[in-house]
Amino acid sequence: MSNSKLEQIINDLGINYKKSNIILRSATFEDASSIIDLYTEAYNDTYPYPPWNNRDYVKAAIKDSKIRWMVFEDTNGTLAGTNFVEINNETETAINHGAIIKKEFRGYGLGRRTILDSYLEIMKKEEVDLGWCEARTAHKKSQKMLIKGGYIPVGFLPHKDNFLGKKESDLIFVWYNYKKNVFEKRRKDVKIISEILPLYNYVSDFLNEPLNKPKIENWEKHDMSIHTNISISIENKGNNYIEMVLEVDENNFISFKINQEINMAEGFKISVQKGNKKAFDSLLYVINEIFHDKLDYIEIWISAYEPERQKSCIMLGFIPTGYIPAIEINNEEKREDKIVFIKSRSYPKTCNQEIDNLKLIDRIKILFELFKYNQKTIENQNWSNKNDESRKC
Repeated sequence: MSNSKLEQIINDLGINYKKSNIILRSATFEDASSIIDLYTEAYNDTYPYPPWNNRDYVKAAIKDSKIRWMVFEDTNGTLAGTNFVEINNETETAINHGAIIKKEFRGYGLGRRTILDSYLEIMKKEEVDLGWCEARTAHKKSQKMLIKGGYIPVGFLPHKDNFLGKKESDLIFVWYNYKKNVFEKRRKDVKIISEILPLYNYVSDFLNEPLNKPKIENWEKHDMSIHTNISISIENKGNNYIEMVLEVDENNFISFKINQEINMAEGFKISVQKGNKKAFDSLLYVINEIFHDKLDYIEIWISAYEPERQKSCIMLGFIPTGYIPAIEINNEEKREDKIVFIKSRSYPKTCNQEIDNLKLIDRIKILFELFKYNQKTIENQNWSNKNDESRKC
């Protein structure tokens, strides 16, 4: 987006904030230290994503042509809040990041009138197919705000984060640009195992038009085939992140990033030839071993069109916690669904909603109940490892 286009969005949105004396503008290099201070103050210097505590990284992000970073300030020049949107033109998607409002400016509806409005306006002007974000479960305000803005909840992420020294669960929300006819581009030949169907139906009920009926593959037994030779490479990406690549051969590999601050793995990129079950099973098995050795949380998105891979995830104790329609785009320009599978080392030890101090609106409590049901079902299966402490309540 050109600077003039972003400034036009800011001008259009700015009309809404005159009564609250809040000014919107695009972030500059000079804002980097103040932006970091916002995160430091709000999270008592415990924000679990190290890049946002690094001045050079924030300055580079502000300059990045894929990122639209905005700040909100009062008429005295005091920074009231910030947020940014990361645009992926190849997939026509956007990720909403980093929303935060300074403590003394909260409670005046600025979240909706700054963060939400700017997210939506930027995504509409960029003409993306969809945008998504993660929201905290420590309060209900962001959940209500996102749903009012047209976002739908699609996933529950148990104990993904660590805020202020405490484990905290997150939620995935997605906004669809229905003017782009997103669901006309979507692959409809979904093939899922029965454990995924309740999540599929939950998300379908939120959409303007329900999803088509999927093909369900029932199963009782699933044999896994494991290669003995998997190569592993590790690259330091800076800011306490590393990238791991697990490879069977040049055509079959999986890469992902680990946030060493909170021992969390995400951002999995799966490049395994279709139908090569042995390669996928082998790579997933090694990922599971890495979890037991050094990680607290793993989040991997699996194709909704390959039930054999879904079965392998279940076999190794990964829990399905979300369903995201049309989130990715394939080589034929068709949008594809993904299933969110997770492993969380600490969460199952506190499986009670009150103990975990979750604050969920009623529509989202159902998503949490589906997670608990799947968790218990997988734990009780004969093929899951009964000695796996990550699944015990």
